[in-house]
Amino acid sequence: MSLEELYTNLSSTAIPVYYDHAPEGTKLPFATYTVGSNNFDADNKVYKKGFALRLVLYVGTKDTSKEEMIETLLDSLEIPWEREEIFISEENVYQEIYTGEIP
Repeated sequence: MSLEELYTNLSSTAIPVYYDHAPEGTKLPFATYTVGSNNFDADNKVYKKGFALRLVLYVGTKDTSKEEMIETLLDSLEIPWEREEIFISEENVYQEIYTGEIP
């Protein structure tokens, strides 16, 4: 999957999505994502390129319907994922952090 295809798929949800960070003043809920390298290599050569995905959903209150929307999308794209939840008390916001490997 290309990064353009990833953005298109993430944008298909009803949740605004941004690469790396949202513009200042963006209202909740929104999501951000970044990608890193997750290549398969051997013998000093990359045999297969891959990406490590980090997708963060920001919400003001716990919202399982939005979480389910993200999880359903990741499942449909066959992206194995893990989720971690963090509450940032200074900003009164929840972060639902999804990490996964894009083949």
